[in-house]
Amino acid sequence: MFEDFLSGRDTEKRSKANSQYLETLAKRVDKINALESTVEDLGDDELTAKTVEFRKRLSNGEDLNGQLLEEAFAVVREAAWYVYRVPFVVRIN
Repeated sequence: MFEDFLSGRDTEKRSKANSQYLETLAKRVDKINALESTVEDLGDDELTAKTVEFRKRLSNGEDLNGQLLEEAFAVVREAAWYVYRVPFVVRIN
């Protein structure tokens, strides 16, 4: 296996795996970006309350690597906009 890596014989396999992973991430980025219109309507207190909500959902056993991560990222992005006034676009290149 290590020899395959060094010789480049597994390049096609790794390239396919990377492409599949990037497709998965692209779908996640689309979900995060779709939350923008909902999250941008939240006020300061509502944004702050999201932290409590996320902690509660985690303690109830919700998977961090699912919908919760996407929502949290959208909330953090919006909070950053409030603080820095610089748009942050989620993208993969």
